Amino acid sequence: ERERKISHEIENYASKSIVIPILDVVEEKEQEYAIMQFRQNGIFLKQLIESYGTESVPIEICLEVLEEILSSLEVLHSFQKKGKEVGYLHLDLHPGNIFLESIDIEKKQVGKVKFIDFFSALKIEEGEIIDRGSKITVASTYCAPEQLSREIYKYRPATDLFSVGVICLRMLLGKVELTTEHCLTKEIKEKIQHFSENSVMNYALLQFLKCCMEESPNYRYQSAKEMLC
Repeated sequence: ERERKISHEIENYASKSIVIPILDVVEEKEQEYAIMQFRQNGIFLKQLIESYGTESVPIEICLEVLEEILSSLEVLHSFQKKGKEVGYLHLDLHPGNIFLESIDIEKKQVGKVKFIDFFSALKIEEGEIIDRGSKITVASTYCAPEQLSREIYKYRPATDLFSVGVICLRMLLGKVELTTEHCLTKEIKEKIQHFSENSVMNYALLQFLKCCMEESPNYRYQSAKEMLC
């Protein structure tokens, strides 16, 4: 019920559609299931990544997806509701929770990015977390270090942006073993440094990822808008 209310609040007040609202929740065998309506020509980011097998997602598509994720995340983190600035930290971003609507791979158009699964989401109002929810569960491979330590007072947009960095890594490297504590291992840094024949782009990608995945949220990008720049 909490997830349904959050999804509808965001859908009703955000400046653009960035979620797939929960229409209803049904219970079967003591398990709750959310009913959502997905549009045609859409897939989850997880499906897109898996469609390339062990290969990386083409850099043009990867950058397009990244731009759309950040554009939607910027709205999620801050929108106007009845004259107040409010927003939500998602706190469980991973390829299975990101839906690419109206995607056209042949034209290299990923369409709109929409988020699902707000079970772990926290509300922020005037920059302060006001709703801690009842329980936080995350996909540990994609979550920030402060989430593993449960230090809620440190949660901020930079917490979600760490996850975006790991998602970017997954797209760039295809099937590679990732662990939250050591995402940018020496081996992974070397893979990025030799990702393409364009050494300038490789360097820029590595610096971008480093700034996404700093251990301390104080030293990461502080907003999706900053990352987009």
